[in-house]
Amino acid sequence: MRYHDGAVIHQENDLSSFGFGIPWGHTRVYGNTLSQSAGGQNGNSWLVVTTLGVAYAYENGSDNTIRPTLVTYDASGNWLSYEHLEGGSTVNQTRTHSKVNEIATYNANATPREYDKAGNMTRIPEGVTTTSIYRVATWDAWNRLRRVRKTSGTGSTSGTNFDVWYDYDGLTRRTQKRIVGGPNQGTTSYYYNRSWKCLEERKSGVSGPSRQYVFGIRGRNDLILRDRDTNNSGIVLEERLYALTDAMGSVTAITDKAGAVKERFRYTAFGVSQVMTPAFGNRSISSYDWQTRFHGEQRDAETGYYNYGFRFYLPELGRWPSRDPIGERGGGNLYGFVRNSPVMHLDILGLAIKPCSDFDKTQVVGESTYGRTKEQNNKKIETNGCGSDGSGWVPDSYLGEVDFTSSCDKHDRCYATCGSDKDDCDEALKNNMIKECEERYQRWYNFGAI
Repeated sequence: MRYHDGAVIHQENDLSSFGFGIPWGHTRVYGNTLSQSAGGQNGNSWLVVTTLGVAYAYENGSDNTIRPTLVTYDASGNWLSYEHLEGGSTVNQTRTHSKVNEIATYNANATPREYDKAGNMTRIPEGVTTTSIYRVATWDAWNRLRRVRKTSGTGSTSGTNFDVWYDYDGLTRRTQKRIVGGPNQGTTSYYYNRSWKCLEERKSGVSGPSRQYVFGIRGRNDLILRDRDTNNSGIVLEERLYALTDAMGSVTAITDKAGAVKERFRYTAFGVSQVMTPAFGNRSISSYDWQTRFHGEQRDAETGYYNYGFRFYLPELGRWPSRDPIGERGGGNLYGFVRNSPVMHLDILGLAIKPCSDFDKTQVVGESTYGRTKEQNNKKIETNGCGSDGSGWVPDSYLGEVDFTSSCDKHDRCYATCGSDKDDCDEALKNNMIKECEERYQRWYNFGAI
């Protein structure tokens, strides 16, 4: 494993490897998931460059083919356009939005989009490429998703029809999923720990548990293994699989007890997953019904939506279908997902970018030290002025007259603060440096000489 400035930039083992890079200025991020046993073939690789409201993502697939993605945003962070190259063809979509950041049109077509008066999406397109085919969503008085269905009367007769209901407890944890139409009908009940992670699932008509999950100490999404009753015997959980993840917690491979890779996963920048064989060939669905995937969150196989706790996330649309329950405390755009930076940020419970708190021992500090413990984060943050790290991009003083050390130390502390936005940190550095100059040359400013 190799580190730079406290960040994991590359890790290797015999089963799965990941690499992360945060170059100077923190405006570009790359990451990849490799396999030594596959001769170093890329299974999930991306590069994201964000500048002036434009995000570029370059993804390597199972065949080492570059799959570029281009997303442009408006000032509120809504997608204006989406372009992705996959399999030799390009997927394009344009969007417009209302003043409250609800989607108004897809490709100038408003048909697949509807919201209720509380801002919940009641007509949801199936994806970027199939905006004319949609699902109908029903919400309760607490803005919780209660039902998702697709029938021959909703948009198109193509695709698989289904009808699924969700039940919740008083804390908004989903306690039951009831599939009453389409494949795999039946009821699944969920049992949680205090971190809102499901430890056990039980299916109707089966006497014992159908699945059990074991989590580690690195955080609430640190899934170690899953046991499953593959034949619904209710007697024994005969299948045990272990999860291997990248630095963002996304599961990239699963192995058996002997350490043999059984399945792999790759993702687009916003979390659309592709199941792969151990040799990196594509699979249409998981052979092991493995649904813990992007950022370590639980995915519903019927819809492809991720259950974060208080809200569901729609990776095909790159946004939430409902408003943030904590309002603008989670950001100005109530539908935006982790400031459109899912390769650098995590969300906790569908509320806000993951903060420093006692809720989770694993913290994201300055987006570059995933995996540090709470005790490590509580230590005094080391600072080194502006130029002593060798970058030299800002001198500690300008012409020996103005000392910028204090401004740069504040910048270092800002970068090392959980949930901080680096653009905000950089803007604060500029303003603090201007303030230092104004204080040093106040007399000249007062007389208009500068």
